[in-house]
This record gives sequence, C-alpha cells and structure tokens, in this order.
Amino acid sequence: MKKLLLLIALCLFSLISKANVLNKKFDADTTHEVDGNLKEWSDSSFKKDAATNISYAIANTDTHLFVALKCTDQRIQLKLMRLGMQMYIDVKGKHREGMGVGFPVKNENIPVAPQQVGQGFGGRNQDAQQDGQSRTKPDFKAMKQMFAMNLFTLNLFGFDGVEDKKQGLSQQGSINIAFSWDDNEVMYIEYSVPLSYINNNVAALKGKSLAIGWKINGMEMPSSFSSNTPSFSGATGRAGGGRGGNSFTQPGGSNNNGNSYEAAIKEQSFWGKYDIKL
Repeated sequence: MKKLLLLIALCLFSLISKANVLNKKFDADTTHEVDGNLKEWSDSSFKKDAATNISYAIANTDTHLFVALKCTDQRIQLKLMRLGMQMYIDVKGKHREGMGVGFPVKNENIPVAPQQVGQGFGGRNQDAQQDGQSRTKPDFKAMKQMFAMNLFTLNLFGFDGVEDKKQGLSQQGSINIAFSWDDNEVMYIEYSVPLSYINNNVAALKGKSLAIGWKINGMEMPSSFSSNTPSFSGATGRAGGGRGGNSFTQPGGSNNNGNSYEAAIKEQSFWGKYDIKL
C-alpha cells in the first residue's frame, strides 16, 4: 500500500513539474526579455540565411510572438543600418509584404550615395598595395556608433486594427524591439509582437503556419553613376578615390576580395515558416 501511495505521489509530482514548465513556456515576462541579449535562445533554435549570414529564431507565448536575429556580417549590418530593413508577417503562410515592422528605419535626412552603401564591402584590411596606394578597412566601430544614434524608432504597418505609425522601440502594449552588439561585433535584434496585432481573435491563430520574412532595402544605381564617373572608374577603380578608399568593380562584378559590389546596393530578402503554438 505504501509503495502504491509513493508511486501515485511521484506521478502527481511529475505532472505538476510538467505543468510548471508549460506555464513558464507561456510566461513572456520570464521566458523572453526583449533586451537585445539572446541568452534565453538556444543555438539550435536558429536557422541561417546563407546570402546574408543572418540567423533567425522564432517562438511564441499565449500573448506574444518573439523573434531573434543574429547578424555576423559587418557589411550587412552597415547596409541595413544605412538603407533600412522590414520584417513581414503573413498569416496565410505566403510571402506577402502587407503586414510588418520596419527597423532599422532609414534616415531620409541623410543622403546615401551608391559608393557609400558599398563602403565596407571591400573585406578586411589586408595591407594590400594596388596602384601604389593601400586599401584600409573602414572604422566599423565609428560607423556603427554613428548609425546607432538614429536607431530609436520603428514603423508599424498593416496590423489588425492597429494604425500604421512610427513609434519608439519600447512602448507598453505595442511592438517592442531591442538591439545590441557583443564583443565580437555580432549584431543582435529582438522583436516582441502582440498576437492580437496579428489577429484580434488570438485563439484563431492556434496551429496557424506563419510566413515571416525580412527585406534589407536596396537602391537603384543612378544613371550618372557609371564606369565613366571619376569616382567609379575602371574595373578596379575606387569609389571616392584617394588613400583609404575602397576598391569596387562595376555593378555585377567582384572586387579583389571576391565580394560583389552588387550585393552592397541590391535588395535582399529571405523567409522562414513558424507554426503558432497555443
């Protein structure tokens, strides 16, 4: 009899423990903190887009959708900070761009020339000598600090019953975003999206397969910006010229480091799938 009671007690303890784990899983306050620190995300939860070297992970509680990004490529970091990026959410699992959040938001008051977008795409400083002039790597930390000063707003668009607007990164009851860099200059971005923004009837999202995608904005090459332009001349010409300039090829070509200049200005996007668990 005592053994039977002990067995029943152990079974009850096991069930209670599992219930606590499930409750914790759906506790947004303790499971996911939108602070730009990805300590609560396991490495195995991330998937990687090969073209951008951006890894992403997705999770949800009973009230929020959480998304985390890791960007290891400093060139891509500079590009998305210069030109802006959108995250899209499609409840029908397609690749529609009607609902989402824009971050970083491009500062329209700061004009960006094609050669500036490409700056930083020449690879690491290898102290190479070409045409009698050295090629130096841009000061990433200084450029990061310059752009980070403008990363304080996000754009909302297309959400269910929510007006399209620009807001701060941290706003109670709304979408929140946090970002940071680690000691290796890997950029982290975290998103928190209320499920009620995606569908007013949250229960209807149970089992829904969402398509979640990102688009890093590109820019068109001005007609005046060609191989005849002094700052963009020749197959191995330098954008901007002078000591410390970065070498680029003409659009569609590759520089001496094997990196395509076209990647610096073209639009880039990637998508993933996620099933809502409620």
